[in-house]
Amino acid sequence: MQHRPECRFSKAFSRSKQEHMTEKTTPREKLTEADYRKKRLAEQLRANLMRRKAQSRSRRAGEADERNDGITAGHGKEE
Repeated sequence: MQHRPECRFSKAFSRSKQEHMTEKTTPREKLTEADYRKKRLAEQLRANLMRRKAQSRSRRAGEADERNDGITAGHGKEE
């Protein structure tokens, strides 16, 4: 069996491959505890606001707001 001469690129390639495999890569930024808490609270606040708006719309009876961006009047029973 004949010995093949080593390619001059094989060592560089294997070293480069090993270096890349040992590097710590972070595909996403890791959130700190405070950042995670802020994000969670913001999501909860938005969800709460949407619930309150929906509740307000469902309870509303009477004329629509005079504002251009007002909430439309509900079509529930009038007392």
